Amino acid sequence: MREEESRERKMIRVGDIRNAIDFTGMTIGNTYVIKKVEPHIKPSGDIKSRYLCKCNLCGKEFITYRDTIRNAYTGVTKTPLSCGCAYRKPPIKVGEKIGKLTVEKLIKDGKSSEDRFWICKCECGREVEKRESNLLNRTIKDCGMCGKIKSVHEPYKVGQKLGMLTIREVHNAGIVSTEYYICDCDCGTKGVVKKYTQLNYGTASLNCGCVNVQKMKNLHDKTRRHGLSDTRIYDIYKGMMRRCYNPNEEMYYNYGGRGIYVCDEWKDQEDYKGLKAFVEWAYKNGYDDTLSIDRIDNDGPYSPDNCRLVPMTIQANNKRDSVYITANGETYTLAQWEAASGINQNTIRRRLNSGYIPRDCIYTPTPTNHDCVNAIYFVDEYNNPINQFDKNK
Repeated sequence: MREEESRERKMIRVGDIRNAIDFTGMTIGNTYVIKKVEPHIKPSGDIKSRYLCKCNLCGKEFITYRDTIRNAYTGVTKTPLSCGCAYRKPPIKVGEKIGKLTVEKLIKDGKSSEDRFWICKCECGREVEKRESNLLNRTIKDCGMCGKIKSVHEPYKVGQKLGMLTIREVHNAGIVSTEYYICDCDCGTKGVVKKYTQLNYGTASLNCGCVNVQKMKNLHDKTRRHGLSDTRIYDIYKGMMRRCYNPNEEMYYNYGGRGIYVCDEWKDQEDYKGLKAFVEWAYKNGYDDTLSIDRIDNDGPYSPDNCRLVPMTIQANNKRDSVYITANGETYTLAQWEAASGINQNTIRRRLNSGYIPRDCIYTPTPTNHDCVNAIYFVDEYNNPINQFDKNK
């Protein structure tokens, strides 16, 4: 009950302020209320009461709405009530200093500050035309052409040189946001496109980018170790070292695990001397990307005396687990005998396991192969038998 009564009293008090109080003769904020005047009738039909007031700051009389006075009286409006003179910007005067500008003369008059223009002189010596509405804020720092960030500027000229760039064409001259230039760089690059902001706000953009490229190249050359990182021959070298010295390598047990090692000349890690010696040996021995390193003696080390560069097919025959057959005084692997005789190596292996003598394993024809040979007639440079008939006939 008490809360409802308190709410009713409050509503009555607000209603009294809105409708009953006459502000005539009262001083509210910086304003003295003189009298009521003819109310204002809005197009909607609402009637708005008005008062004639006098500003205590400047003495000017003005008419304002009753609602405006009530809001100031009740504290809804925080700023003191006045005619607005306290917030009015002082007029621009000849000789006034605003930032680096000195106001010299009015060149175009008008009804509002948007219509009036003044000539101002900057400390840099330029004379510029400024709108009064911009000057009234007193926030202009300079003429727009001498500061670090230029809002107004004189376009660069064709043939003008900026850093390493020579201007060849100018586009959208005078518009800072879209102005751009076609330039030629001293390094030989033609048609470099640069915005005005890129050319004006620092030296980093006064080239086509060649300076940064050269810096990165110099840095790379300074930190470069051997220059073979992305080459196949370096992968071969790394694989050789891993197989011999890394116990976590999958094939370590077939190499380092049974005593295979890399000779000191190729193993030397100081300043990559071992790698360089290996690469030098490889190229002297005809290395190309179709060849692989092969140890002549499977139980011997990786060294110049025990290594050769051969195709993968040759290397595949030089394994510890390769099966060798001797026939007619010639000893070769199953794969080599297949290449020579035309009989599939699996057939040769089955015949061998079935008790065939070596010669019959190799030279006995099959139902699908009646052209098999009966001797080794041709060998390649690695003494491997060469296929002696054309299977495609």
